[in-house]
Amino acid sequence: MKTLRAQLVLLLTTLLVASLTWGQQISSPPVSTSVVTFPVFTLNASPVPGGTINVVGVTGQAAYYYWAVANYPIGSVLSSLGSVANAANTLSGSNYDAVYPNAYPAGVTTVDILRTTTNTPPSGACNCAVTGGTGLTSGGVNDQSNSLSSYTVTAPLVPTSFNLTLTNEVVSGVPHLILREGGTYLGSTPVGLGTKIADLSTVGSSGVTGSGTAGNFVGWATSSTAGNAPCTFSPVATPTGIICSVGGSTYTTNLTLTGISGASNPTLSMKLNDTFGNSIQYATFGSVGSPAGVQFLAPSGTGEFFYVGGAEIFNVQSTGINMDTGYVRNLPGTFSVLPACGAATEGAIASVTDSTTATWGATIAGSGTNHVLAYCDKTNWTVAGS
Repeated sequence: MKTLRAQLVLLLTTLLVASLTWGQQISSPPVSTSVVTFPVFTLNASPVPGGTINVVGVTGQAAYYYWAVANYPIGSVLSSLGSVANAANTLSGSNYDAVYPNAYPAGVTTVDILRTTTNTPPSGACNCAVTGGTGLTSGGVNDQSNSLSSYTVTAPLVPTSFNLTLTNEVVSGVPHLILREGGTYLGSTPVGLGTKIADLSTVGSSGVTGSGTAGNFVGWATSSTAGNAPCTFSPVATPTGIICSVGGSTYTTNLTLTGISGASNPTLSMKLNDTFGNSIQYATFGSVGSPAGVQFLAPSGTGEFFYVGGAEIFNVQSTGINMDTGYVRNLPGTFSVLPACGAATEGAIASVTDSTTATWGATIAGSGTNHVLAYCDKTNWTVAGS
């Protein structure tokens, strides 16, 4: 009876506690830490887990130590495969060491087999690669030659150098959540912050912005301007596109990859301009007064100046073209290469090498021997000089 009474009391106590906590959410205690570390998740660079080495043919007194280099996209890992103390003194096609790794680690790209005569691991530049034993993706190699190939053993892989960290750092009196990479570690404890990738405290609808440090990225939205200096992406402002600006208080140069369109503007795919109003732009589709092609624009009262080797060749003003070389040359050619003379070509001049006449004002025909200056009068090409 006493046992039954004790069991009933325990049951009632359990039901009372359950009723008091029914519907309440049980939360975990908060985690407080100065650094959050993210190791490499997608690849675990593991060494080759040993190997088997069999002496084939006659034996001898040669002692050889074999090593495997497991190559990964992030680096290489060196490990021992084992050794033999009775290898043939002269290795050959019939007297050799069969060297086979026990397994190829997951994610490994290739495996290289090395050989030394001591148990000291090879390092740096060495003459230690087994012939036919590099770049293996499966199986092993038969070591059939005393000669070895040159090889360079890279510095040991430090997996923690690929870690990412998040830290709460105070910048100008304001806390910032900073993403960094390549910190230094004492065991598993970070002791060096590493290189800053981005300041995540400025994340918003426009993405991540910052001071332009290496690795910053931008989340391009469809309704706002976003970017890192010196480049921004503007999907709604004018001009629309990617704008890169470099300059100071005196002037600024912009490289704009854009897509302006409208009744009076051509659709542009690239524009280089400065704060003085000078620009070079490529118009994909033309419009009235602004044809397609490369356009040179200058503010009113100035012109475009063309230089070669530091010397001005000519300049273009609103009043005309000014030549600084002293002459204008039309490359000579036969009459057959000229377009038909008409309203679209009226006023054009050309150098013709095979005119049938040299008489001033006469109509030109080809297949002659006269070298003349031709002028299109809207109807015919005529002799303007000889």
